[in-house]
Amino acid sequence: MRSPSLNTIDDLAHVMGISPLTLVLQCYLHRDPSTTFDALISRAAREIRTEMIHDGFKNDGES
Repeated sequence: MRSPSLNTIDDLAHVMGISPLTLVLQCYLHRDPSTTFDALISRAAREIRTEMIHDGFKNDGES
């Protein structure tokens, strides 16, 4: 099994003319056909928000 780097995913998405996030989402939807797009996005949104709170991340525009 291959595990492409984020740079590889970014390059491939660029060639395909799509967002890297779109490519990753499409791969996960293909991997588990029983998962819906809405369920995948909802889970990611919950987890991102949880991680942002847990890690003390502040959306203040600073990197």
